[in-house]
Amino acid sequence: MRISTLTVAVVGAAAVNALGQSATTIIADLQSIQNLTEAVTGKINAFNGSLALALPITSATNDVLAKLANATDDAKKAQPFSSGDAQALAPYTQNLAYAVNSSIAALIGKKPEFVAGNLAAIVVQSLQGQYNSSVTFSTAVSLLVPEDTRAVAQALSSQTLLSLQMGIDCFGKNTSCNPTNFFEAQAEAMAREKAANGAVSRSAGYGGLVVAGLVAFMML
Repeated sequence: MRISTLTVAVVGAAAVNALGQSATTIIADLQSIQNLTEAVTGKINAFNGSLALALPITSATNDVLAKLANATDDAKKAQPFSSGDAQALAPYTQNLAYAVNSSIAALIGKKPEFVAGNLAAIVVQSLQGQYNSSVTFSTAVSLLVPEDTRAVAQALSSQTLLSLQMGIDCFGKNTSCNPTNFFEAQAEAMAREKAANGAVSRSAGYGGLVVAGLVAFMML
């Protein structure tokens, strides 16, 4: 059982009754991005090297990019979050982070097919676009959280961005790479290290385990 999953789920449930409209909107955006990401993964899993099956991946990825742009606009127009709002995002961002990681793992597993079809450069370009859009969205969201937890928020995008960068490196370099999902113990170790370094020392309302879940799994 994942301690971080249990913790953020409990915290999210406790905060849901006090959610502001802005937080509700961003949560809906996160869920939509997750659904679209999972749709991309399905297209990747169906890919066999043919151009006919590459086009649906491009179309599904464009849907993700469009939603990221829309979600960024929502974040820029949103009112600042309360501490409860920020905490309530945790389980949704965790699920999204895992969805992105699983999608990248599936993509890496299909690298031979993409390379055989001379599509590696296109994959890199697409992943870079997703990376840039993710940074923009995460920055907009991080500005919504209370100032005393902003250091945490700025670290929240690390897992998704790491997954995307893993894909960029895999397809952009002439090296072999393993189609493995992010090792969960490593994510928790990273969270503990960040907490030990004091990045979350001012965020007592989150609690140690809550912060561990947030830092390890916040998407975008």
